Amino acid sequence: MVILGTRLYDLNTGEFVMSRTNWKGLERKVAGDLGVERNSKKCQGESGPDVIKDFGDFRVIIECKNRNSVDVDKDLSQAEEYCNQERDIPLLVFRETGKKSIDVFIKLSYFKKLYKKVKEKGSLFAETVLQLRYEDFVRMMKDL
Repeated sequence: MVILGTRLYDLNTGEFVMSRTNWKGLERKVAGDLGVERNSKKCQGESGPDVIKDFGDFRVIIECKNRNSVDVDKDLSQAEEYCNQERDIPLLVFRETGKKSIDVFIKLSYFKKLYKKVKEKGSLFAETVLQLRYEDFVRMMKDL
């Protein structure tokens, strides 16, 4: 192995070695759990979503964050910026540093689109119970 610039290069495989940092680990976990690879453009240093899951008639655009706190509006809008098609559904996957639990954030308008797709496919998850923060529930009820 040799260092090229700031990256570690494996002479045996002819590929750059990915570091095992927490944020890359979260991206790998999400991609692996969904049966896809991390976004290859992102791996090459280009801007783009961390993970893309293409279902044919729609795509889920995922931004992953592994850090001490989450700025839901800012981080979720980053995922939205990568949506370039009407069929794209952005969401944020967040894991607090040092914790094992993972949270998923999605705007209600996009959740409606995703839920519609889940129901169309006849998934058992169509009856899944979602958890909302109480403050968000109250705001949502006031906006009705």
